[in-house]
Amino acid sequence: MAGGPEDAARGEEGRDPEPQDRDQHVHAVAADQGVEGGAVHAAPEREPVAHETHPLEALHGEEGGAEEQGQREGADERRPVVAAHGAEPCILFAIMFLWQIPHSLAIGRMYRDDYARAGIRVLPVVDRDGASTGVQVVTNCLALLPVALLPTLVGLAGPVYFLVALVLGLGFLWSAIGLARSGSPAAARRLLFASLVYLPVLLAVMALDKLTS
Repeated sequence: MAGGPEDAARGEEGRDPEPQDRDQHVHAVAADQGVEGGAVHAAPEREPVAHETHPLEALHGEEGGAEEQGQREGADERRPVVAAHGAEPCILFAIMFLWQIPHSLAIGRMYRDDYARAGIRVLPVVDRDGASTGVQVVTNCLALLPVALLPTLVGLAGPVYFLVALVLGLGFLWSAIGLARSGSPAAARRLLFASLVYLPVLLAVMALDKLTS
């Protein structure tokens, strides 16, 4: 028995949809779920994290900067000092250089025979008559006399030093002339004694005169 229109409608509702319609429905549901899942599970964007400096690194950086600044300041302080006092070390070196030659030759003349036996050929050993030795001691003492007065001219010492250096230089020169004239061990001993008095007294007066001026 054929059913009525109501049976036909119920029959149509009970049947499965067509394959094409079913596929479209599945894709639409999947798309909806993907959008919802993306909205729910999407990872939030990360903000850029600033690099945090470790306290030890910051301390090291501050110490390094302070050290570099201190080195620059020290160099700036030293530069004008060297420029202003460039002549003073040269004068002191010249005094020491010129002083040592008469001092050494006096010792060489005193112990000439000992040097000769040891095979050490210093000037008094090869210069048997003492002429060259006399020329060397007098020449260096003459050169030392004006050089020793230069500290007063450059401001390293005052007038007291100038007078003392002049007296010491003349006495040193007189002893050198005595050795050049006689060439005896006694004259060499006097020159050695004069050299030992000259340098310590000269430097001591230079330092004291600079402190008191």
